[in-house]
Amino acid sequence: MRRRLFLEWLVRLVGALWVGSGLYALWRFLRPPRENVGSSASGYRVGPADMLAPGSSRVVFVADRPVLLIRRNEHQWLAFSALCTHRRCGVSWTPQRDVILCPCHGGVFDLSGNVLQGPPPSALPRYAVEVVQGQVYIRF
Repeated sequence: MRRRLFLEWLVRLVGALWVGSGLYALWRFLRPPRENVGSSASGYRVGPADMLAPGSSRVVFVADRPVLLIRRNEHQWLAFSALCTHRRCGVSWTPQRDVILCPCHGGVFDLSGNVLQGPPPSALPRYAVEVVQGQVYIRF
């Protein structure tokens, strides 16, 4: 008798979980998507402008994309895809030469994203950068 009661309870629990997961999936499907957190009319907010000192760069992730963010001086900001157009290796800015380098196969890009040397077949995608009230925004 106890075993039968336990099995009935277990079947009901599994059934309730199965129905609940189906209803949750339906609710997620029908619900309108949320606006991307950190985005605005200016683009995707990356963080405060003081996160980068003039003459430095870093890779940030914007909408799940790696972006090379460069701050050349106090007021000039640049943003490019952080992946080389040749084999999708990570690129970095070399301030001494003022170029973007891909270490995998010797690709060199200027600060407009154009290929200067090496095997990359096309320019790096460039993105708009805007600083609004001390916050950095990147727009694709």
